[in-house]
Amino acid sequence: MSAPANKIKIQKSNSAEAQPVLFGLMSRVRKNNKWSFRVNWGRIAILIAVLALLAWTAVSATIYFVFKYSKGFDDMTVYDAAVAPFDMKAHREKVGNYNIEKALNILKSGKMSDFNEAFMNLAMGINRAPKNVEGRLQLSRIYVAMGRPDIAIEKLEQGIMYSKDNLDFIRLYMRLLLDRMEDTKIIAVGEKLLAGGKGVEVENPQVRAYIAMSMSSVYAMHGNYKKSEEYLKKYGLEKSLPGILRLSKNQWEMGNRDEAIKIIKDNFQYPSEKNPMYALLVNYYTAMGDIETARRYSVLRQAEDPFSATQKLELIRLLEKSGDAQNLSKMLDEYFELNKGNNVAMIHLANYAADKGDIKMMRKIYDNAIRQAFPSGTYCLLLLETMITNGDYAGAVKFSEDILKGKPSWTKRYEDVLSAIRSIAYYATGNANMSNILLSDVLKRSRISPKVLVATARRYDRLNAPMVAHSILEHAVNKFPRYQMALIRLVQNEIKIGDSTNIDKHILRLLQMRRPPRELITDVFNSLSSDRFIFVRDRKKILDEIESLKANNSSESFSDVIPEDENLHDDSSMMDL
Repeated sequence: MSAPANKIKIQKSNSAEAQPVLFGLMSRVRKNNKWSFRVNWGRIAILIAVLALLAWTAVSATIYFVFKYSKGFDDMTVYDAAVAPFDMKAHREKVGNYNIEKALNILKSGKMSDFNEAFMNLAMGINRAPKNVEGRLQLSRIYVAMGRPDIAIEKLEQGIMYSKDNLDFIRLYMRLLLDRMEDTKIIAVGEKLLAGGKGVEVENPQVRAYIAMSMSSVYAMHGNYKKSEEYLKKYGLEKSLPGILRLSKNQWEMGNRDEAIKIIKDNFQYPSEKNPMYALLVNYYTAMGDIETARRYSVLRQAEDPFSATQKLELIRLLEKSGDAQNLSKMLDEYFELNKGNNVAMIHLANYAADKGDIKMMRKIYDNAIRQAFPSGTYCLLLLETMITNGDYAGAVKFSEDILKGKPSWTKRYEDVLSAIRSIAYYATGNANMSNILLSDVLKRSRISPKVLVATARRYDRLNAPMVAHSILEHAVNKFPRYQMALIRLVQNEIKIGDSTNIDKHILRLLQMRRPPRELITDVFNSLSSDRFIFVRDRKKILDEIESLKANNSSESFSDVIPEDENLHDDSSMMDL
């Protein structure tokens, strides 16, 4: 039997004839003079296998060359590329971990020229490897340093379920929430992490203790001391150092000063670290005006850490309060000689000089900083602050202009503070136009610190410019609604100038925040009770609410402020050290 050259005839026992079509994937079959089609499954399977092999080879090769040579993924191997198409999630995570490791190595090297590369690698890394705790933590710290704690919180929250047992991670997260007064969120997240059940609940005992301590502090800030103590006892913290301090502060804030001191003294044997207990006693006795007792405890505190610069400075402040000028001068000289090569210690001393307006001391510190080649920005600004405090406004104007002529690189970082100080100096020397230009520029800045705004307002208030201070404080309250100190200063300012326009809203908002200072609320009550504020909106409602708080439990409604170490100087200080 003959057939055309391009056809293949297959003769079977059943006299069927088959002709291949579609490259042999199907056959046209003639049987009993009837034509039909048949699928050649074997050939299709072989074709699929070959195509899959080619596709796998192509994808693997692409992954290898792209990540190995284009993206600099030096750890990429042929095996990694070969298995990547079958588990892209694992591959993506491995690349993310590599990005993070590369970024951390750059940051450890200290090469600031490569900072952008490190930042980009961290950002890409946590997107690819969301479970990498160290990378997420480092990226969040960078955002905090950049003045964006809001983004830092967002990044931490995105990875909190992967990092809930990491103490550093939870500590940073809770600290940021506390600083931003996100108290409701602290309670909600804390309760979930402490009692959220399997997969959600924190297992690390240190982390559980830290969360419980944070929640205890938040409840205390809102006057719920019963709940605050309940958390301390529930998690066995009442004899820990933070627990003892919290219980003592609770009693102090409720007005029970003797009990607050007794709690500290009765529990000295429990913590191995005594320093914070001495520090709190120093602050208590300082607030009570018993400077001699405060000095004795300060000496004991110094014995715990004799090389601590901050503790020596604490004793210096107490010597000043006691009027011991001879020992004060001697200790200042000793402090300077011992720490003149220590940048941080000298910044603390410079801040002390700025608080006092001591230009002679500040000049000495400034000259030493230049000789020691310390970063000059902070010292320049503190010298300007010293001049402002001292009343040498013309000198501050001249020095600030000299700084700008030199165009130092640090001015970009501290531009907000420098502009605020210059605006104050120009205002005090009678150049209102220049002052207004600089102040307007400060208020327009998106990343200015609320602390700088409050400090600037305080400075203007001292220059007998309460209306300027009022505009700054209103801006601060609108821009940073959770920053309670700005609201406190605004209410005080409105009482001072007799501005009743929005005082009702501001007081009501203040009463809903953390416990406001007792003296302020007393001042508010007395002022609103007078004829001066007789037309204030919701006047009766505000007075009734304050009366109700007093009637229910005055000791838990308002705060007796405890001066902390970092707040012993005036809040008109511009530098956030």
